[in-house]
Amino acid sequence: MLIIDHQAKLQAGESYQRKGAFGSVYKANLARSVVQAEATERGEGTLTLRIRQKKHNFGPLADPFGVELAFSEESVSLRAVDLDPAQMAEETTLTAPERVKLALQDGPLYPSEIVEATDVPAKTVKNSLTGLRKQGTVEPTGEKEGREERVRLIVPTSLSLKGDGTRDDRAGVLSEDPKPGESPTLEESREKRAVSGGLATTTRPGARPASVRELLSRPPNWLQHQMAYCRRQGCPTNQLKALAASVAADLCGEATRGAEILWEVEAFMTHGVGCDCEVCL
Repeated sequence: MLIIDHQAKLQAGESYQRKGAFGSVYKANLARSVVQAEATERGEGTLTLRIRQKKHNFGPLADPFGVELAFSEESVSLRAVDLDPAQMAEETTLTAPERVKLALQDGPLYPSEIVEATDVPAKTVKNSLTGLRKQGTVEPTGEKEGREERVRLIVPTSLSLKGDGTRDDRAGVLSEDPKPGESPTLEESREKRAVSGGLATTTRPGARPASVRELLSRPPNWLQHQMAYCRRQGCPTNQLKALAASVAADLCGEATRGAEILWEVEAFMTHGVGCDCEVCL
């Protein structure tokens, strides 16, 4: 049985996401699955919705997504639209740590900026950052403003949403299957990921980078910020290690493999893009 209901009109200061079906709560309590549709953009002959699942009795909640409807005299068409990290960070059906990581996707932020981007309470943001630091997912940049310290992602958000090494269908991350008793080499990981289609973490034109040098030569936005900060700090060892972890995560899905490519990252950051010395070649 499918029941379509409506919500009470929004009042000043209320959040659409926190609204429920108008009337008794028993309607939602008795339902096996509850999905909320929110109109986000209206145009001539078009309507964009954001769909979020707020309850599911038989498994985890589905990730929020967008739907674009186009109306004409002859037909009505629907097209699924992926939400960008900033939009996903606003979704209350995701956990606070996930939303914090999504907010940091485009670059370092202060905790107060994360609160503003996610609408997550300041205390919850603080607790989430503490946990993410312990996991090795985020780290301080060393920049301070008053009592706040700026933080950034160590690995791309789409590679660290789960934080437990399992498959993350939201990001298209494929876990590696090493042979019993041994781990695949970095080259084997790259080859396997190339065969499987790689990761959907960035939107760069052309094929995905096949080497450390190629990725660093054409870095996506999240990596540009990290490289720029590393150079401003004089490329200290700890920053180079963090950068190598990010590169390893993007190339083979394992930030822990950064130690294997640290020398390549250090050579590139020290010598530059156009260097053709023996080390860089």
